[in-house]
Amino acid sequence: MYGPPIMDWAVAPSVSKFHNGFYTDLGLGYMVGTKKGGGLVLSLGHSYKSLEKTVSYMDWRTQETISDVYHYDFNRIVLKVGWKF
Repeated sequence: MYGPPIMDWAVAPSVSKFHNGFYTDLGLGYMVGTKKGGGLVLSLGHSYKSLEKTVSYMDWRTQETISDVYHYDFNRIVLKVGWKF
């Protein structure tokens, strides 16, 4: 019987580094109060986050280290609902 092919490829590990980014959050809210001081809290806003990731790995053909840089930008609309006691 034949088994699966045996492949002994050495896979070079990759190294990932995250770099500090930027975060901001802005919103407006409203509270519908009760006579006891509590109430329903509604808030609508926007948040933004950016960060950078660098991945370094070795090219299997040339044995050179290659670095790829990824830029991430996240934009979100935020709706918050809560109850104040």
